[in-house]
Amino acid sequence: MKEQIKASFSKSAATYDQAATMHEQIIDDLLALINGDFQKILDIGCGTGTMAAKLAEKFPKAEIVGLDLAPGMVELAKTKVANPKVTFLTGDGEALSFPNASFDLVVSTSSLQWMECCQVFKEVRRVLKPGGAFYFATFGPATMAEAKLAGLAINDLASQEELLAALLPHFQIKIFSSKIMAQEFSGIFDLGKYLKAIGAAVPISKKQSGLRKIKPKKVKASFEVFIGCGFDK
Repeated sequence: MKEQIKASFSKSAATYDQAATMHEQIIDDLLALINGDFQKILDIGCGTGTMAAKLAEKFPKAEIVGLDLAPGMVELAKTKVANPKVTFLTGDGEALSFPNASFDLVVSTSSLQWMECCQVFKEVRRVLKPGGAFYFATFGPATMAEAKLAGLAINDLASQEELLAALLPHFQIKIFSSKIMAQEFSGIFDLGKYLKAIGAAVPISKKQSGLRKIKPKKVKASFEVFIGCGFDK
């Protein structure tokens, strides 16, 4: 599955920014919550580097490392963000290649849903310095409920209860909120093109999608967004 995810997001790197307008809004929402004096920051699932670039603007003294599983995303981020304090690396959020206590801030936006969260949270706690903070945004199980009803095979996503159960052994939770964001598409095929453009068309379920049985009509896709913040215990 990791190889599928890596290939899909690498392939979509060139189209990602134009299509992922919701992702940028989620970045802005999360960034508005982050305050402090951070010296070294890790961005897990950095994609094309949008969050890393905005972190560099907000925290100009900090050294920032953007990490992504997809080499195509990393290469595009390197060309997009020209800042000597920002470095982009190819790597796995479930197995971080950094020493213990390397960062005082770790962030992740719109990428945890592709990872084994229990392992990511354990690794984030390991690389955080004492007193460090972890801010994240990810998608919940109500995401694209309408598409599921229409017959699309949509990946199962962790619930709020499941995420909290995975977080609590490692962090003191200061923030955990949820909201629904919606986007309208001209039809189910348009939604499919959107998912392909952002690299998210990686089905886990093997069941048939039933796309050919669906009549073209406008479809609203809801996205359940969880935003959280934890500090080391």
